[in-house]
Parts: sequence; structure tokens; C-alpha cells
Amino acid sequence: MREKLIAVRHKTLGALRDAGLHLHAYCNNPGCHWSAPLDLPSIIARLGEHQSALPPDLAPRLVCSRCGGKNVAVVLSAAPELPDDAAAYLRQTNRHHNE
Repeated sequence: MREKLIAVRHKTLGALRDAGLHLHAYCNNPGCHWSAPLDLPSIIARLGEHQSALPPDLAPRLVCSRCGGKNVAVVLSAAPELPDDAAAYLRQTNRHHNE
């Protein structure tokens, strides 16, 4: 629920930057499940500070840096790094959504 509140308050990449928030990418492809923090200043330089930061708008523009897949989720966070168990949580959540 906290992620939804962050997304509602900070709808653009520029707003995320100004609030000191972070974006992380998570690959949903079976056999990969790579996750990594995103370089927000680089994304803003490429897409612009007015680009929507809402996951449904941003995720289709991303490609996994490990496997090249386009099935990438975006996670908004107040933390610069995701906790170690975040990937397991996202895999479990994704599995339930696909059932």
C-alpha cells in the first residue's frame, strides 16, 4: 500500500527525484528474476522529468539488463537498495497475479 501512496503523490520522474525517492527494476522472466536499482538521473536525462513514474507507464520502456526481457516490474522505494528478501517477495506476488 505504501508504494501506491508514493506513486500517487509523486507521479513524475522529476517529483521522485525531488522527494529523494528511488526506482528499482525487477525482471519477471522465469529463470532470470534480476533486480537492480535504476539510475534516476540517467532516466530523467533520457525520458525527461515530466515522464510518468507510475509503474504501468514506465515498465514498458524498460529492458532487463541481464536477459534482455521486457517483462520488467518497477518498484518505487524510499530506500536506495531493496532488502535481500525483496526479490523473493516480488516473485511470490507475481506468481499470484499470474494464476
